[in-house]
Amino acid sequence: LPRAALVLAIPVGAFGVWRLLKPVGSNRARLVGSVAFLCLSLGPNLVAGGRIDVLAALAAMPYLVRRLLVVAGVGPFADQPAHGHARVLDPSWRTTRTGQVVILGALEAVVVALDPAAGVALVVAAVGLFAGGLLVGDPRSGHTVGVALASSVVAAVLLLPLTINTLVAGPSSLNLFGAASGPWSLPGLGGLVRLAMGPVGTGAAAWLL
Repeated sequence: LPRAALVLAIPVGAFGVWRLLKPVGSNRARLVGSVAFLCLSLGPNLVAGGRIDVLAALAAMPYLVRRLLVVAGVGPFADQPAHGHARVLDPSWRTTRTGQVVILGALEAVVVALDPAAGVALVVAAVGLFAGGLLVGDPRSGHTVGVALASSVVAAVLLLPLTINTLVAGPSSLNLFGAASGPWSLPGLGGLVRLAMGPVGTGAAAWLL
């Protein structure tokens, strides 16, 4: 299973990018996006480091972002946002806004259990989507931040033991989110831009991605 994760995580993530771009681009644009994901330095560097947990989270992020856009009702991912009210035990409850947020939170909890930094990444992605929506004049793009925060609360509740341990640990809990152990392990601004966290990505081509 670990070997399969190392081999399949990046292609699964690339397919997620293909699905993510389906409502907004042509097949050519979706192909370019998927190839760009495959060529990112981050994936090969994680493989080189044997970081199966982060690789799994990386592969899941395009699917989480797509689900975030659908739940937030951002067009063209969702023509109409989820709405309505239903009892929790009613099968139609999962189609309501609350039900959709809980489902997103459950999916996020699975990914965060593998890599806690994925929760932070989802919120950062939501802020970026909100900023991009402001530029194109989409009033519903602001919902992404609220949905991301709400789903993060759901994930924190579902992972309550991990949440409590993180809060009790204090500053040392930053290590769970991938904080550098010291100045010698910092990738620098250039490394962050190129996602060069290892031996791959030192060339000029990495800047284009």
